[in-house]
Amino acid sequence: MEAEIPPGLVCWVGVSELAQVRAEMTQLQGASGYLPERDWQHRAYRVVRFLVEGVSRGIFGLKFELEDELPPGSFVLAPVHRSNIDTLLVASLTKRRLCYIGKETVFKVPVIGKFLRALGGIPLNRDAADRDALKKSVEVLGTGEPLVVFPEGQRRFGDKVFDLHEGAAYLAIRANVPIVPVGIAGTEKIWPKGRKFPLPGKSYVIAGPALFPDLPGGAKETTEKRTKTVSRRAVSELNSKLEAELQRLYDQAQSKLES
Repeated sequence: MEAEIPPGLVCWVGVSELAQVRAEMTQLQGASGYLPERDWQHRAYRVVRFLVEGVSRGIFGLKFELEDELPPGSFVLAPVHRSNIDTLLVASLTKRRLCYIGKETVFKVPVIGKFLRALGGIPLNRDAADRDALKKSVEVLGTGEPLVVFPEGQRRFGDKVFDLHEGAAYLAIRANVPIVPVGIAGTEKIWPKGRKFPLPGKSYVIAGPALFPDLPGGAKETTEKRTKTVSRRAVSELNSKLEAELQRLYDQAQSKLES
């Protein structure tokens, strides 16, 4: 049975449309496999990322590690979510531009909304099936850029990772791209939910090995191909693997932070 579209994500985007987008972007990418910095948006992201990484290291005591190399091309980056600064910290994992899915209310703020869109932000209505957000998300993955999706849906409290939204798994299977789970420790103390401003502190980020969607027959194909349907079982299984990995990485990040 085909999986229903999770609330907060969206609709089906045709395989032919994805192929067309990817073919057009491949011509721009060239042999390197990366998008050229052809406009001010990518240059602006580089500047902002440089400033954010400086703040993250200097004020939030950021240390991070990669258990494996990040995949080339597109992938879904799926971090745990305990604080607003989680968005800033994951930018340090790669120099490539990361596109983010975020709650639409932030994008409605004058000036800030346009700036976030320019940096690759995608507004999301978390209370309904947001067709526009899914279409834009798939388009981003079709261009070869990474997409950040917080599978917990919103900031959570405590040491347990549970009850993940299925949006990240659904999107990864629909676009047939890997998911990279990310554990983040320390941010809940630096800037907990309810506090107006962050405080200096220490944080630790660990990105785990990529999780690849299992296609029919057990074969794992490259991102050059896209699945036509998404089964509920496939989404549930990938979501369970993601939840287990996020818990492991979160616990490990906490341990590294305290050592």
